[in-house]
Amino acid sequence: IVLVGLFFSLTSCFSSGVSISTLKEEIASDNSLASFYESTTQQIELRFANLAFKGNFAEWQNNDTIKFSDNTVYLGNALAWRAATLGFEDKAKVGSALQAIVDQIVDQLTVRSKLPDGSDNFGYFLRDNMTETQLTLPDKVWNVQSDAQNGDDNQMSQDQLVHVIYGYWNAVNYINQFASSEAWAPVLINKIKSHAHEIGIRLKVFNYKIVDPSGAEVKRGADARGFAWPISETIAEITGNPISTYLTSVKAIDEKRVEFFLSAEQLKDLFLDAISGLTTGICSLKVGADQRELCNRFTIRMINALYITSGAYKAKIFYTLQMEKDEDFLGALQSRILRNEKIPAVYLDTLNSALATKFQCDTGPVLWCQDYRWIRLPSSCPDVCDSANLYRYSGLDFAILYAVSRAGR
Repeated sequence: IVLVGLFFSLTSCFSSGVSISTLKEEIASDNSLASFYESTTQQIELRFANLAFKGNFAEWQNNDTIKFSDNTVYLGNALAWRAATLGFEDKAKVGSALQAIVDQIVDQLTVRSKLPDGSDNFGYFLRDNMTETQLTLPDKVWNVQSDAQNGDDNQMSQDQLVHVIYGYWNAVNYINQFASSEAWAPVLINKIKSHAHEIGIRLKVFNYKIVDPSGAEVKRGADARGFAWPISETIAEITGNPISTYLTSVKAIDEKRVEFFLSAEQLKDLFLDAISGLTTGICSLKVGADQRELCNRFTIRMINALYITSGAYKAKIFYTLQMEKDEDFLGALQSRILRNEKIPAVYLDTLNSALATKFQCDTGPVLWCQDYRWIRLPSSCPDVCDSANLYRYSGLDFAILYAVSRAGR
């Protein structure tokens, strides 16, 4: 009886709220929200995705400096955002934006390297290619800080990889849903599938360790074995190939230095068990000797993006509640949409909270002033426009949340 009562108390969390179609209608009919979104889109594309940036995505602007860092993370999320807007914006215009993002990743950032069998592979990419130290825009000359200027700092890593395939997964899904008849669609999908395949093959060959073109492990985020199943499952979803194309097993070494192998099925179970174990929300966890919070945009968005793209949302439905504890409304929204569940009012409330924000320092609204703004959408921040409190981030979280809420899927 206790278990039954617990079950119904938990499932009730998924039944309150409005239907997806009602949410879409409410958002589409909200003129103030639509106007705010349109101005935000212009802000993002003019200031953070400017054509003068050679396809790179600016992380922030501060006084006289523009920063390009973790660029493929931004490009992957910008791809997801723009793909969702196919549901309500001009398809030709959105298609051009999608092609520009994919071209930047595949044509400008991807590095050809050799696999151990001597074959060419294009599954390794750089963070950005903005090597200039100064950049002249119509308003003034800006100094440039970029990972491309800093050697090893420009290496891809686990979070780069996950966010790129998250963008690819969303792009393929939204194109198929809203723009499959467009002339540009099959060409773009084939380019995405081809690159995702190259990434998956490279990971499999190197035992889900991320290595540079010389074969050396990258400086940070090299070991992707713990995420081997959701990554390979995502790539299989993108390409349409069986998961065995990209994963059969990974090799590990125990504390006695004895080698052993974990099969794809065992890795799946480990990932799902880990998801189940996060009963307090990631933001409640502490790490390190200083017991700092394990709550940052890379950790949470990696785990939650893979929860969506791998299909884990089908098996572990209550993890959605944990995402909501961490205020990752984007991840929780996508999982609810995919399960055709009702959407809690907090999602619309979160979007509407943006309407009361103020623009400061000509860089963005206070809604995104915090460093972990990748997922969190605070309704207020300090109204101080100084070096300690610059509202510098691009607001991609809000843009994606709005687009996914309005488009569905």
